[in-house]
Amino acid sequence: MDKEIIRLITVLAEDSLFKQVYASEIKMLFDMLREQQELNLKPDPPLSIK
Repeated sequence: MDKEIIRLITVLAEDSLFKQVYASEIKMLFDMLREQQELNLKPDPPLSIK
């Protein structure tokens, strides 16, 4: 689903008027997606066994 969202954002970002109006929102959204991907790539912390 993320790939579809990114494709949609990319197509919208190609539109210059849309880009001018929503540039900061697009950047923020891409930053959030990037952070989410980085979090997903991190290994889970080891579970402490009590």
